[in-house]
Amino acid sequence: MKVKKRNGELEDFSAEKLNEVVMWACKDLEANPSDIVMNAKLQLYNGIKTSKIHEVLVNSSANLINIKNSDYQWSTSRLLSFFTRKQLFGVFKDEDMPSIKEVFRKNVKLGFYDPQIIKKFTDDELEQIEKIINHGNDNLLTYASYKKMLDSYVVKNRVTGYIYETPQYSFIIIAMTLENTVEGVRNLYESLVNKLISFPTPIMAGVRTNSKQYASCVLIDSGDDLESIYASAHAIGRFVSRKAGIGLNFGRWRALGSSIRKGEVFHTGVIPFLRLTQSAVKSCSQGGVRDGSATTNFPIWHPEISDLLVLKNNKGTDDNRVKNLDYCVQLTGFFLKRMLKNEKISLFSTSDAPELIELWGLPEFDEVYLKYEADKKVKRIEVDGQELLLSIATERLNTGRLYISFIDNVNATNQFKCKINMTNLCVEITEPTTPFTDVNSEEGEIALCNLGGLNLGILKGRDTFHLIEKPLRDIVRALDTVVEIQEYPVKAAEKQLKRRSIGVGVTNFAYWMAKNGLKYEDEEALPLIDELFEHFQYYLIKASMELAKERGACEWFNKTKYAEGVMPFDNINEEVKNLVKRPLTLDWDWLRKQVKLHGMRNSVLSAQMPVESSSMVTNSTNGLEAPRELVTVKTNKSGASTVMVVPEGKKLASKYTLAWDIVDNSCINKIVSVVQKYLDQAISVNHYYNPTLFEGNQIPAKVIIKDIVEFYKLGGKNLYYANTLDAIEIEVEDCESCKL
Repeated sequence: MKVKKRNGELEDFSAEKLNEVVMWACKDLEANPSDIVMNAKLQLYNGIKTSKIHEVLVNSSANLINIKNSDYQWSTSRLLSFFTRKQLFGVFKDEDMPSIKEVFRKNVKLGFYDPQIIKKFTDDELEQIEKIINHGNDNLLTYASYKKMLDSYVVKNRVTGYIYETPQYSFIIIAMTLENTVEGVRNLYESLVNKLISFPTPIMAGVRTNSKQYASCVLIDSGDDLESIYASAHAIGRFVSRKAGIGLNFGRWRALGSSIRKGEVFHTGVIPFLRLTQSAVKSCSQGGVRDGSATTNFPIWHPEISDLLVLKNNKGTDDNRVKNLDYCVQLTGFFLKRMLKNEKISLFSTSDAPELIELWGLPEFDEVYLKYEADKKVKRIEVDGQELLLSIATERLNTGRLYISFIDNVNATNQFKCKINMTNLCVEITEPTTPFTDVNSEEGEIALCNLGGLNLGILKGRDTFHLIEKPLRDIVRALDTVVEIQEYPVKAAEKQLKRRSIGVGVTNFAYWMAKNGLKYEDEEALPLIDELFEHFQYYLIKASMELAKERGACEWFNKTKYAEGVMPFDNINEEVKNLVKRPLTLDWDWLRKQVKLHGMRNSVLSAQMPVESSSMVTNSTNGLEAPRELVTVKTNKSGASTVMVVPEGKKLASKYTLAWDIVDNSCINKIVSVVQKYLDQAISVNHYYNPTLFEGNQIPAKVIIKDIVEFYKLGGKNLYYANTLDAIEIEVEDCESCKL
């Protein structure tokens, strides 16, 4: 029987060759080659492609992955690596791999790589960099890691699926793009391949290419006029086509029936303009990497609030629903108290009460709101507070995707001297924005989030906290370069060159907890978590301060509270202070003085985003999340599944807290409030609800409300998903731009 090789030649089928490859893949692992071959159930026929045989072997090995036999994730990765190398170069041994120069020249010629990258280095420096790359590092990637690299991150033709680099070439050329010295390249490459740090899809897939928009998310603040609304839609199109997710604030938009041009016409309401936004968002597939996604922010006192809350609800019709956007309702303690007391809520159009939107999120808002309520000449609508709160809880539970932003808490610990108006796609970014009416003018400000993640898997107890200083320094340096070299397709976004804001978060928190024998419900874990994130933020600020010495402080550093020596934890509320009464460990007095003396390279530094995507590359648990299962099947939009095992799953199985076992989200609220104490932006916080833990398998609305209220009292800023146990398989490609 003949098989067809990759070059089209026919040769006799060799069972011996097949067995050699599988035995090589299982070498030094607790994975049985015979089981992989037997499980493959190969159906051979004359002329079968060798690539097809290999694909079947990869799937066979992947299907054997489980918590007791997790080594199959390594054998599967090796088989996938063998397949990729053979397809790309016709070789598979490390020593036979082509040089960086060869791969670079080929991909420049094909139009994929930026030709300027290699020009930064001398021939001698390039020879030194050739010695840095270690193709054996491919063996550090699990199957989920390797497959995620191939699916989303390596340079490839998104139409044909043909791949033009292996993961190691990706890592080294990303490092060459973001660093200018051999030592810098070495540091960043080693941090990436050793899975100490991670970057989101726009950076991993875009850096080194001729596509130069690397921000994960864009925050667009729209004004209440047609010019601004259409300019916002134009900006959305430009950014979505370049892989960015969108956060949109339409809190300024006047309500249905409001007067326009002194009553010449009345306003058609926000829903028609949301459809315009939806069309702009879905017009592009973000460079072929994923679909466009957006979250829109709106205040609780908007007259169309009842309609806005149910826009994702499947009960309505296409006429009164806009289902392909996500929605974030902005609340404050003032309204939360009214709703809990079942008092009336007055709703105002911004055209009738313009001061409200300008003061929204600030302490002065409450007094002005009461003034408008007392003025009988101002048009308003009254609704029952409790009914409104119940609607929020119901839609949050039923759709899982009604987000909440406590805009007063956001501004209470805001490190900028100006007001924050909105959050982003995945609700972890809180940066200044202002509307604009022309994408080609310099008016207004669009905020960007450039993200990075630290893998906490390198740590155990407090005696290891110092280990995160170097990788955090590598992240800050790399992200600052991202800010510098990326393109800004809309003028209003160029303000970020003055602010240089970045957002660094963590991944593998659940693994770190398990290694320390801590459960999410354990309140005794809070002091150690507090100390960990004290170190995290301290090292970030120190890294940015040191970078300011080298490259200069950001131009608008004086517009931050850091310039006055104010730290994020200086303004936390009493509830948070009472959670952990632990004296600070590090020398903050010294750091305050250094920051005031030298400035910082970045206006803000930290934000905790979802880490769904790159957690697969680093083989880590997502962000601060408890894993849903020890072994998870993650499915992308194309239907391809990847099996992922939590780190040291077999050894630490009993130590992990599983999300669906969490009885009370109070433990999540407390953990994130301790973490939020130190971060200078926000946290994308998920709550979990397992119906089987409630009477009649029904989750009471009062449980959702309790979690929301407690979250607010503990200084919480933004709530993301309300997850309910209704499926084990998790779709990971949606809203991926802010997922590391």
